[in-house]
Amino acid sequence: MTRLNRRKVIAGAGALLSAGATRVLSAAPPAVGISTALTEAARKEGKVNWYTAMDLVVAEKWAKVFEAKFPGVAVRVERSGSERLFQRIGQEMASGIRNVDIVNTADAAHVLPWKRNGWLSAFVPEEVASHYAPS
Repeated sequence: MTRLNRRKVIAGAGALLSAGATRVLSAAPPAVGISTALTEAARKEGKVNWYTAMDLVVAEKWAKVFEAKFPGVAVRVERSGSERLFQRIGQEMASGIRNVDIVNTADAAHVLPWKRNGWLSAFVPEEVASHYAPS
């Protein structure tokens, strides 16, 4: 009789899961250039709310670079830990508050429920697409 141990159970479960799993890939959206219409719409709104977990000094430097490149669009940096940002975004969205425009988290697992809830927008800038293969 074969004796079960933790390693055998995990290996067996992994084999069962991988046998029934299907890999689903979706195509990236088409690359978008920064058009005059896009920048004018941003200027009309006037600001971008950026929630980030990165170091505040670094985030503020990025914000200043953005503001210099797109005058008339202010970047409001909201810096906190990734877990607090995750909770804040969840609470805001549940309350109907749509404050966050851009989020930068140190925990990639946060993106999964955001995607599942339809809170993310796919966007590929032309500058990024020019440096990566479409796949």
